[in-house]
Amino acid sequence: MLETIIANTNAYALSKGAGQGRSWINLVRKELLIFLAILIYLGLYPQNSIEELWNNDSSGPIHQIAKEMTLYCFQQIKRYLHISKPQDSNGPYYAKVEPLLSHVCETSKKLYIPSLNVSVDEMMV
Repeated sequence: MLETIIANTNAYALSKGAGQGRSWINLVRKELLIFLAILIYLGLYPQNSIEELWNNDSSGPIHQIAKEMTLYCFQQIKRYLHISKPQDSNGPYYAKVEPLLSHVCETSKKLYIPSLNVSVDEMMV
């Protein structure tokens, strides 16, 4: 799944002319993993501003995140991140996350086996 996201992000950045004005270096696996780790960290420890994580002022906290990825790199990945192929985005509302959606559904089917006592109400139907 990560390789799909990397390929689609790089393709989307290319289709949008990334590198003209603000430089763009093709996304690699290590950068994507760091980017996802930062998003998880932000979910666990919300900040008023994302830029606070890259604070260089010694009067505030200095985060390890700034040593792993630059703010500029984080912003570029956030700007061009694409899960689906760029041309596939014109379909139904879920088309932009389709490869990930299918992967999660298939993995969930393999990992979760309902027990005997399962109830379904009208909202689920």
